[in-house]
Amino acid sequence: MEGIKKTEAFLRKHKMDPQVLDLERESGAFLRQLEAGVRGEVSSLKMIPSYIDPFDSDSIKDRTGKVVAVDAGGTNLRTAIFSMKNKRLTVVRQERGKMPGTEEPISKSLFFEKMVEKMNGFLEESDDVGFCFSYPVEIQPDREGVILSLTKELQVQGIEGTKLAQTLNKVFEEHGKKKKRITVLNDTVATLLSAFADEGSEQEPFDSYVGMIVGTGQNTCYREKGLKGIVNVESGGYSGFTRGDIDRSFAQKTKDPNGQIFEKAISGAYLGGLTYELLLAAERESLFSITGKAGIEALQGLTAKEVVDFYQHGEKGADRLADFCRKEDIVRQAAPLVEALIHRSVKLLWINLYAILKRLSLPKGASLALPVEGSLFYASEKYLEIFDEYQRDIEGRTGVKVQRMKIEQASLKGSAVAAFLYQKKEG
Repeated sequence: MEGIKKTEAFLRKHKMDPQVLDLERESGAFLRQLEAGVRGEVSSLKMIPSYIDPFDSDSIKDRTGKVVAVDAGGTNLRTAIFSMKNKRLTVVRQERGKMPGTEEPISKSLFFEKMVEKMNGFLEESDDVGFCFSYPVEIQPDREGVILSLTKELQVQGIEGTKLAQTLNKVFEEHGKKKKRITVLNDTVATLLSAFADEGSEQEPFDSYVGMIVGTGQNTCYREKGLKGIVNVESGGYSGFTRGDIDRSFAQKTKDPNGQIFEKAISGAYLGGLTYELLLAAERESLFSITGKAGIEALQGLTAKEVVDFYQHGEKGADRLADFCRKEDIVRQAAPLVEALIHRSVKLLWINLYAILKRLSLPKGASLALPVEGSLFYASEKYLEIFDEYQRDIEGRTGVKVQRMKIEQASLKGSAVAAFLYQKKEG
């Protein structure tokens, strides 16, 4: 009992206890920044318009024919042909290959040549292309995408500032192909749109939709009435929540200490590092003692996978953190710290979602589709159980029924939906 009290006091002292976060107060603060972003005022939430509105046209289920869908994210490039049959989106065929520029640095011209080469076998079947580009890109009103930067696994020289659709069409024409109607979108928007692909032909549509990513990064999007379409919240950059001093000390050790503050408390890219920082602080304050001279530092950092394994399985875990805690006989002391950190990260997700629900102002009894994509989100059954507990709480507060959805190949399906949405409008 004394050990539990000591752990609770430690977490409260450093403001890392989930109980420090009040759902109403924190979601209200998030909402204020969200609304400031919509108005174009100073905010840590960028609120980037996608210029895609699935409610601004006839039902996607009434579309016909075929479209090309492309999912360019991480190290893989997936291309597919989709058709609409019996009011249901159906994949006709698809291919998966390496993303150009992931194995070695290449020039911009070679990058687009290789992209078109991989898409070549699909281009004759449709003039409509939905292109999900999971890197920083500024979407234009005509749904063109200007590439802002690339992440470290993709190395393409001089690509910043390039118009994605325009450049692809130029290469298409150089190869004797027709220009295509290309709709560029990011992975969060594609995840939201995938809910439209997954609805049954006889199913009533949901009253509203929110898309969420919880993987290496974290983000959300929803249909914003003030911006006339789906808006990319860029919620990973939110900085207005109650942070602990361990959050701050960890952030100082990252490449961009003042960027992606919310994401650093939630996502897979940072969960290992934040847990390691928390355990180091706990050891300094004598919550446990290590026999080895190096102490916790002997671990030399942690990964999200190692943290989730220990969280899910405790002393029976197979990864490095579980093994270390077993050998040092500190499972009972370390487990509550890891549980608190993950519990807090899930609560932060619901602070984000609750703020969006407040903005949507849905009536009691309304339905909300919540497609979620991301490896971290589905890595642990215990994680999902905590998420569902908060979901029931928020449903009780709002009267809105939330349908969490796991959709296979969400980005690819969402890209197809985007292509179908603008198939006739600009045809």
